[in-house]
Amino acid sequence: MQLLSEGRFRLGLGSGEILNEHVVGAGWPSAGVRLEMLDEAAGIIRDLFSGEYVTHRGTHFQVENAKLWDVPDTPRPSGSPSRARTPARSPGAGRTW
Repeated sequence: MQLLSEGRFRLGLGSGEILNEHVVGAGWPSAGVRLEMLDEAAGIIRDLFSGEYVTHRGTHFQVENAKLWDVPDTPRPSGSPSRARTPARSPGAGRTW
C-alpha cells in the first residue's frame, strides 16, 4: 500500500457501530468491551509494524506467527481522535505510536 500511495497510507481504527455491525447476529458488546477490543487490536497492529513475527494471546484476539511483510520505510504516526474525547473510559485513549 505504501508503494501505491507513495507513503500516504493511513489506517483508521474504531470501536464499531451497532447500526452497521449488529446484523452478524452475535450480539453487541458494551462500549467498555469494544474499547478493550480496540486497544488490544491496536497493540497487535503496532507490533506488526515492527516487521517481526507476532504471536498474541489476549482476552479478545489470538494471533499466531503473523507478520507484516511490507512495513513502511519510516514509522507512521497513528492515533484515534475519536477516542481522545473519552480518556476516562480507556487508559490508552488517544495513544500514538
